Amino acid sequence: LLANQEALPDAERLLKEGLPELWVQYQQTLETADDAIKRYKSSMKKDLQDSLTDFHGAVQSLRDDARSHLPYADTVSLEEAKRVLSEFESRIEGIRDRERRLGPGLKVFEIPSPEPPELVDVETEVAQLRKLWDLNEEWQASWNGWKTGQFDLLDPEKLEQQGLKFKQAVGKLRELKKWGIWVSVDQRVRDFLSTMPLISSLGSEAMRPRHWRALKDEIHVEFNEKGADFTLDSVFELGLFKHAEFIGELSERAQREQNIERDME
Repeated sequence: LLANQEALPDAERLLKEGLPELWVQYQQTLETADDAIKRYKSSMKKDLQDSLTDFHGAVQSLRDDARSHLPYADTVSLEEAKRVLSEFESRIEGIRDRERRLGPGLKVFEIPSPEPPELVDVETEVAQLRKLWDLNEEWQASWNGWKTGQFDLLDPEKLEQQGLKFKQAVGKLRELKKWGIWVSVDQRVRDFLSTMPLISSLGSEAMRPRHWRALKDEIHVEFNEKGADFTLDSVFELGLFKHAEFIGELSERAQREQNIERDME
């Protein structure tokens, strides 16, 4: 064996003699790399935990801002409400994106994914408010088309059918009646529907100038029921739905008087 070793070329013999030292160096390199990996993982985990803390902070800030700024009531314009809702939708999407980017790191360190109920609450509220304000916008568009209709050309039955569709839509969102915007839309639809029978009564051919005079005296307002400017909007501005009982009795009296007039012919 010694003879064989002595027969090795010098380069190979020197390499073989240096193997123990190389092995030691290799072991040291592994230990150094292992320490570096541990430090990196520790740093990575700390960064992940800091990001997780920031994430929860962003969620809490969103929840606090939502309580203060979401358009729960109709005290803001439609345009402002839509702007605010769009802003919150963008913030929610940004937070959800941060949550997705946290996912791989959380999986590596076996940390449970965050499921903050505050985020879900705001998402739900924003989606519900979007439905309400969209319905409010649809109602406003319809009302703007109806309100200029001249009184004596109105079709109360058709208007009532259209109003009932809105009543049904509002009813489907009844769980949101805790919010002022729901109450506002619901009240406007109710007032609209309660006014349709009055329009039918006032539009009766039995109504004479004396009956209109009685109505004007009752509400203490002068108007020209035959004028082109006496529209559906005028009826609401006069608040005639507040005098439903009087108008009902007035219409019945007018009908009785017409029947008597016909019997006397």
